[in-house]
Amino acid sequence: MIRKTLGALLLATCGHAAAIDHAAAVRLVVDLQKLDTGTTMMLYDESDMGTRSSIEQQLDAVIPALDAAVADLSGDAGQAAQENRATLVRALRGGDGSAGMLNSGYDAQAFAEYRTALGELLNALNARHALDKPASQEEQALLLAARIVAVYIRTAGSPFGSYSDTNDASTGDDLASMAGRMDTLVAALEKKHTANADKSAIVRRVATKWRFIRSTVVKYTQQATPTIVHRHGLDIVEQLTRLQ
Repeated sequence: MIRKTLGALLLATCGHAAAIDHAAAVRLVVDLQKLDTGTTMMLYDESDMGTRSSIEQQLDAVIPALDAAVADLSGDAGQAAQENRATLVRALRGGDGSAGMLNSGYDAQAFAEYRTALGELLNALNARHALDKPASQEEQALLLAARIVAVYIRTAGSPFGSYSDTNDASTGDDLASMAGRMDTLVAALEKKHTANADKSAIVRRVATKWRFIRSTVVKYTQQATPTIVHRHGLDIVEQLTRLQ
């Protein structure tokens, strides 16, 4: 009942937000994936208070776009998205009897609710904006890189200490198959942007970083180094964002 009430209140609040276009949806999905990697890293090392502060800032930044995206959904999909939005924020910041992981650290119930809500929000965005059909190779590489980093981090940096979450929830692809597609995209972008000095420099940086972390990403059971993949993976995402 509480979740439905929150959903209704959020629907009323967000109903005035402007609908988002495809490019904005891409940015939002990438930002949600980055929020997810940061949240998992926060739980991986709960002594790092700087990460908690960063998550707070990322959440503040992503909420307006998320509200606009949720308001753009109608019917049952819109109601479900409102509830998932409320659940995600509550799991992180607390409310309705929950302390929130930003305040109290890892909590099994809050983490499970957060993970489910985030996955359903990403699926809703993918379906609404046809993000499985990227508008360009650059966009495809950006979305894929963000997914790879998020899946790896929640695998290697999982609070559960297991390798049970190794597939991308939106596609079912595992890290090895995603890495193979990333290889192909990076090679294509290197070839595509040879004549543009600025874009070529960005792609070279992406290629160098990707080749550095690739074996770690694929061999996640032998090389669980979330800190390294987090740092270099997010730089890849930032560089690909500049390429859009």
